[in-house]
Order: sequence, then structure tokens, then C-alpha cells
Amino acid sequence: MVPGVAPSADPVLQSRLFSYPDAQRYRLGVNFRQIPVNCPLHEFNPLLRDGAMRVDGNLGDYPTYLPSSAPIHYKVVPGMEHHERWVGTVTRFHWEASIEQGDFVQIQSLWNVFGKTNQQKSFVGNVSGHLKNADPAIQDRVFDLFSKVAPELGKWIREETLKLSPREPRKL
Repeated sequence: MVPGVAPSADPVLQSRLFSYPDAQRYRLGVNFRQIPVNCPLHEFNPLLRDGAMRVDGNLGDYPTYLPSSAPIHYKVVPGMEHHERWVGTVTRFHWEASIEQGDFVQIQSLWNVFGKTNQQKSFVGNVSGHLKNADPAIQDRVFDLFSKVAPELGKWIREETLKLSPREPRKL
């Protein structure tokens, strides 16, 4: 799309805006936009990596997640109220990411199932084994997140990770 021009609210156009890139992803892989004929100018998306048709060096060692050390800033596009009155209003909203207690119901149930099938120790070993080389700030965030699932789970993962990790334990 030309910068500053938004698509209309026409349902057929909106469905095509979804389905065409989706078909490209299915046929060519997640990196279809890197093929020279499909390549947009100045696109940067570190979350699409490691698939078929990778042609640009795979972004080197840039992480495949949204790192807290390099936050993403979204460009504010000026409003087009006059255009929207003519073609239909485009809804502008942003989902706020917040952690609520209801978010942990399923994982709490899974943790209880692991307890009945003697898999809790394996789960903790898996998580702590992958977490041992992470940045200490990330480790602390993971410990806190698993503590919201079950306090003993967060404590257990902390203990196992700090046994494997070269850092000193954080004072609580």
C-alpha cells in the first residue's frame, strides 16, 4: 500500500488482504517476502525466520523474540478522517498485554496432571536446562511467571536453574 493510503472497509478487499499473503506463506514459506520479486522496501520482522526460501543471511544473531533490550517503536500514522468518512471507518485499537489470574488456569491444570503422572521433575529439568544460560534479568522474569502458576513451581525452577547457572542467587 502507498504510505498514507489505507484500504477501504470493503469486506471483499479486507478478506483478500488477509488471504493473499496467507496463500503466499502456504505456498512459498514464511520468508516469501524475501524473494526479490516479493520483497518490500525496508521491512524488518525478526519473528519470521528459519523457514523455506531464506535468502538474506537470517538476521545473524538477532533474537527470534521481542527482546526487552531493543523495544519496538511503532510509527504513528496521521489520521485520515475525511477519507474514512467516504470509504468507511477503520478501527484503531491496540490490545493491551496484561497478565491476569485467569491466564494461568490451563497451565495450573496441566501442572496438576504432571503431578499425577510423575512428570513435574522432568518439566522443571527441561525449563531450568534451557534457562540456565539466559540473562539473569530474563531468568528472574521466568521465575516470577512460573510462580504465578504455582508458588512451589517458581521456587523449584529457580533452585534448579541456579544450580546449573554460574550466577549468584538473587536476594528475595
